[in-house]
Amino acid sequence: MLKGLRAATEAYVEEPLTAVGISTPFHVPHQGWLDNTLSTSVESLCLRYFRTRRASTSITGIYGLEGQCLNDWSATPDERELDDPPKMYLAIDYSMAGITVTLVEENCGIAEALREYRNAILGARINFPGKRENLARQLEHLLRPIDRWYPEVGDYQVPVDISELVLLGESTEDAVLHEVLLDVFGSDYHNLKNQSDKRARLHHPLFAGSRAAAMICQWRLEYELTWEWNEQFHWWVPKDTQREEQKWWWPFKHSS
Repeated sequence: MLKGLRAATEAYVEEPLTAVGISTPFHVPHQGWLDNTLSTSVESLCLRYFRTRRASTSITGIYGLEGQCLNDWSATPDERELDDPPKMYLAIDYSMAGITVTLVEENCGIAEALREYRNAILGARINFPGKRENLARQLEHLLRPIDRWYPEVGDYQVPVDISELVLLGESTEDAVLHEVLLDVFGSDYHNLKNQSDKRARLHHPLFAGSRAAAMICQWRLEYELTWEWNEQFHWWVPKDTQREEQKWWWPFKHSS
């Protein structure tokens, strides 16, 4: 299959393929059996393996969900107030193979999966008594308040406020799924659905995760062309940086 995909890709873009990134609905543990199997298969074709990416957290870039923040550690609190606040979104990957629902928190371009629910029995086109009620119950459980800890406050429960609904997979228009979403979100459903539909017109839900993985691969390859790992400072520095200027990138290591 990988040989066929490689041949089709190279024929379409008219350039040789050098690296592979794979999108999955769920997290694939590093050096687990699936990760090792994929790595062996990709490297057998003399290609670089850039691991798998969970679609629900990697699509923030292509869907415009990344928050804009001032990337300066020395910024003052007043300057930090201009940063976009953290937000939560719900990503649902729905297909005949099953459903994966991920509660994601995005903060300054970094997406973190807070909770995840996977079930192969609740996949599209699989009907049985109580399926709708079961799915609604699982979604409501996933959206329960988040336990957090704050200094001088201690344990605290943060309500889950969903700002975006991200639908992925081949069955995003499934009628039962949207009936459940309407039950769960109530009056907020229509606005969330409209925003989701706008994103789907930019990147089809079936291919959005793969496109995001490909863009991350491209960014990494471009990064490696202009940056290099410095063993002395244990840090990445621009390739054209003179040695005497490298102390600016990692002054602590330089002084030691």
